[in-house]
Amino acid sequence: MNKRFKWIWRAALATSMLASASAWAADEDAYDFGGMFGLYPEGGVVKYYNNPATGAASCPAGYDARQVFGTGNVDWSMFLCTRPHVAGRAPLYDFGGMVGLANGSEEGALPWRGYYYFVNPFTHTHECPNGYQARQVLGTPSVDNNLFYCYRPHVEGGLRMDFGGMTGLGAVEYPNPATGVARICPSGYSRYAALGSPNVDYQFFYCGNPRNANLQAAGKGSLGLGEPIVPNAISRYPYDTAKQIEDVDRQVLVAKGFRPRVFRMWMLNTHLLVDENTFGPYLGLHRRAVDGLRDANITLVGVDNSFPQWLTGHASRNNSWVLPCVDTPLQPSAAYRAFLARYERSWTTIAREFPEIELWQIANETNGPTVLAPPLVGQADACSDRREEFTEMDRVNITLDLMFAARRGIKAGNPAAKAVMPPPSPLGHNDLEPIKTFIKALYEGIASGRRGPPDARQYFDVASWHPYIFRDADDSTWVAKNEAIHDVLEGYNDDTLPVILSEAGNSSTRCTGTPDEVTGQYPSCTKADPAELALWMKNTLYHTHKLVETEPGQFEAALPWLTYLIWFRMADAHGFDPDFPSPEPFYGLLKVEGEPWSASADVFCRQTGCYWPESIPF
Repeated sequence: MNKRFKWIWRAALATSMLASASAWAADEDAYDFGGMFGLYPEGGVVKYYNNPATGAASCPAGYDARQVFGTGNVDWSMFLCTRPHVAGRAPLYDFGGMVGLANGSEEGALPWRGYYYFVNPFTHTHECPNGYQARQVLGTPSVDNNLFYCYRPHVEGGLRMDFGGMTGLGAVEYPNPATGVARICPSGYSRYAALGSPNVDYQFFYCGNPRNANLQAAGKGSLGLGEPIVPNAISRYPYDTAKQIEDVDRQVLVAKGFRPRVFRMWMLNTHLLVDENTFGPYLGLHRRAVDGLRDANITLVGVDNSFPQWLTGHASRNNSWVLPCVDTPLQPSAAYRAFLARYERSWTTIAREFPEIELWQIANETNGPTVLAPPLVGQADACSDRREEFTEMDRVNITLDLMFAARRGIKAGNPAAKAVMPPPSPLGHNDLEPIKTFIKALYEGIASGRRGPPDARQYFDVASWHPYIFRDADDSTWVAKNEAIHDVLEGYNDDTLPVILSEAGNSSTRCTGTPDEVTGQYPSCTKADPAELALWMKNTLYHTHKLVETEPGQFEAALPWLTYLIWFRMADAHGFDPDFPSPEPFYGLLKVEGEPWSASADVFCRQTGCYWPESIPF
């Protein structure tokens, strides 16, 4: 690993890693959490952030007040209400971690919404976990940064953090009540930073052991990563099962090192199934990858964009999946209807096997003119009018049919899962107009009732698109273009629908001209400037999350409707010469040539707080 990335080894980041196996083994709270209270000045008078348990600067009955932070003329004081945990005695509150602001990233805070945050370990954002309230306990302009804790009245089970006390630094270091020593957590508990900015705040830590963290999906606006982990392993080692397993484990380790909040996982039926009801030999590889990523509490988006011969009855042709002809809009052919029935059943089989994946993306970029194709004239299931390419209306109708069948299958396999719209491609247009046009056509098709019930929720639960702009991102090129697409959703009363931008990124190879339809090679290509690509990525993330004033004193993110932004992809495609004349293999944060760690990878890591042990192979 290049030594210039040693910053990610900072202890504040290392201690905020997901709980280790030993931490997860702990059974109960070392101490009970009974709320907090803190001091702040206002108009020359000392006031209090009160404890919600008492409505005052005090502790509930049976809990002791322990000062855990405060240095004269530097930081205002803060107190924890706690008591030793006794088996069988319920705590007053469940503890859900903390959220603190910072002036920079020096102590491990991450950039978020125009600020730096010590993010909540469950949501990885500035928000508390589901069911928890945020309560401010510290914050004085120009003196102390804001600090919040997450709490709820105690309930059995569910998501929570076993509480192991708190400890603050300062002119006098405050010992953790659970250990009697400053800076130290009880055995089996992890330490999390919640405050600390040079020349502003001393450092403050809390100790915890996350429970059932996988019940909390990644927070709204989270940054993710995509990579075809299992297809990579199969392609690299087609006849060596042991090597495939080793390669899956290596890729999962690398993915976890990037610390994405979300991971888009290729779950192709061409690898998973041998027919719509039966799993094939690669099920174990997929299970291994899914379990490895979920072990790090990463939210998964499963995507299947494959249409193998057992499903369609036809082999692929020139990089197109061949389907039985959809024929006329009102009378799909018998072969096409049979294909849809198998397709629905295949989704049931996969969704039932992987209940931990609750977001399933149906196909991919089906607005592309060559993604899907009908059989050739003279072949079985060819189009009656002898067309050998699907029309734009065909592509809309097929996408509607795929969504309707797949969602029914997904819900049959896992009622809790959500179907994600097939994400349209911009088709090389920087203005993203093809995306807007296709999504509008899908809504119009649903409203017409020509392919099924006129109810969008029967087709998809989550909207999605691929906003490749291939240039720098700013208010006009990025924010306005994506807002224009979202306006289509608003026009059909879907303004509150979750939205996943499931591929964004830039290739390090730029090409012009028309690619060969068989080889995919372009007539002319050049290498992009890595520093320019990194700047574009930095600006994309900034303009996605920056706060804008909507009303006097009211702020929200520039894209407030965004659920997840997923970067494509983790690594360049393997097996390609660095000078291969196509942009497709070279979207990775990790490169196939020169320094494997790209400048864009650095930008990603400064957003997520990557953790890279020296032993992780590139």
